[in-house]
Amino acid sequence: MENKKQLKVQDNQLITKSEVESKLNILVEGQTNNSKQLKAIRNDLQKGFIGLALRNEELLKGVLCITTGFYAFG
Repeated sequence: MENKKQLKVQDNQLITKSEVESKLNILVEGQTNNSKQLKAIRNDLQKGFIGLALRNEELLKGVLCITTGFYAFG
């Protein structure tokens, strides 16, 4: 009886190991996809912040031009 329990445990461990490996592979694939998506989002955000900075610079130039009467930046 003791041997049968051990065999069942060993069989379950093999199945569990296979299932765990399968789940881990799925997780790794998901993390890889998430990493690619996060890089794309980061790049978009960087472009957006650069665009905002450039627009703020343009607005500042306009305000300085209006308030001082001359174009301050080249």
